[in-house]
Amino acid sequence: DYRGPISNTYHGFKCQYWEDIEPHNHTYTPDNYPESGLEGNNACRNPDNDPRGPWCFTVDKEIEWGYCRIPACSPLGKIDVSNNTLTNIGDTNWT
Repeated sequence: DYRGPISNTYHGFKCQYWEDIEPHNHTYTPDNYPESGLEGNNACRNPDNDPRGPWCFTVDKEIEWGYCRIPACSPLGKIDVSNNTLTNIGDTNWT
């Protein structure tokens, strides 16, 4: 149930705002999925509980949608996903 700010697909395509129906018309709107965190953003979400995880429609007219790469939570530290990058906060060593 991802609620973070990542708003690009695995392949780097920018996500379309969930309220928008252009360039890709769809029914995954905040009104239709009120508990899915779609309102006011273009971040990756999983409103249909896809087993492969969060996804989004893209702003690219040729690529309708794509899955997103969401980093796993660190059990020992915190993850800062600002600017769609991982940053170590605390004393966790990333390898």
